[in-house]
Formats: sequence, C-alpha cells, structure tokens
Amino acid sequence: MNIPFPSRGHRSVSGRKTILLLRSLSKILDKDNLNRAYKRVKANKGAPGIDGMTIEEALSWLKEHSHELVERIRKGKYGPSPVGGEIPKMEGGLTVYTLLHTVKTSI
Repeated sequence: MNIPFPSRGHRSVSGRKTILLLRSLSKILDKDNLNRAYKRVKANKGAPGIDGMTIEEALSWLKEHSHELVERIRKGKYGPSPVGGEIPKMEGGLTVYTLLHTVKTSI
C-alpha cells in the first residue's frame, strides 16, 4: 500500500507522530497482514457473529470488498458493523454491556 508520508525534514512532534501512525497503518493494512488475521480467526474456529456470516463467507466477502474496507480504515471511516449491539449481563449487581461481534470485526 502506498501512503504518502510527510517529508523527513518535518521536525514537529505531531509530524513525527503522524509519520509513525501512517507507517503503522500501512503495516496493519498490508495484504499479507490481513491474510494472517483471516487465517488466525479461521484457526481459532471463529464462530458466526450476530450477522450470521461464517468465516468461509467472510473470505468471499473480503475478496470482493477488501479494497473498500482498507480505504474506509485508512480514511478513519471504519466502525463495527451496524448489526452489532449490546446485551446486558449482570455481574455482582452491576450491569455490564458486551458488544456483539461479527467475523468481519474480528478480522
């Protein structure tokens, strides 16, 4: 993935943080890294999430939508699937809310 980096002559702290963030994001969104993430979820026998999508279905979805997914993440527009939700669980008199995951979110 080619993400433009600010020039090396930029010396501000925020500029250095931006460079580090862009480099980290580039590594995270690298195709090989995304493939490793998919394989890890598959090896862990990731169960279908609230949306019902299996890991096998996620593979075909990723093949078709990976570019769109990467662009949304790169632009800061990615969020958990809207089909997610919260369910209350009682723990010692406190209500704890758990986000319902999807396979896509796990990857």
